[in-house]
Amino acid sequence: LRNRIQGEIFIANNVYIGSSTILNLGVSFAQMSVLVRSVVSKPIAESGFHAGVPAVKKMISTLSLNQI
Repeated sequence: LRNRIQGEIFIANNVYIGSSTILNLGVSFAQMSVLVRSVVSKPIAESGFHAGVPAVKKMISTLSLNQI
């Protein structure tokens, strides 16, 4: 027997969902969000770069971007 889980996922404009990201049902995303290698189990109300398990907002400095 399979259990059917119901719910919706709301994705606002300008949201990038990167590889290895898992979205649980019932979550929503703010505009201008980036998700990478994360598990999203709660709504993300703040724009920015989110990563990790569970997904949390991360700070990115200019120095780290130049090293990529």
